[in-house]
Amino acid sequence: MRTFLDKHLQKKRTYKEISDIAGIYPSTLYRWLEGKHYPNVYSLKLICIALERVTGKNRNDLIVDYFNNHVE
Repeated sequence: MRTFLDKHLQKKRTYKEISDIAGIYPSTLYRWLEGKHYPNVYSLKLICIALERVTGKNRNDLIVDYFNNHVE
């Protein structure tokens, strides 16, 4: 998740801001970033919607990128 967010997130934005926009607890996002847990499909959609709002990238393209490049 960290690689995915770092790839798409603008440098002036923080992980906390993305979690706030997505409506996800920051502690939940940090667990995903540390690889302790992974987001379910609904949570991933919320993250991609938040990224769409701050980056202008299409949420569906972000979801496809996540599954193609960041899922083990």
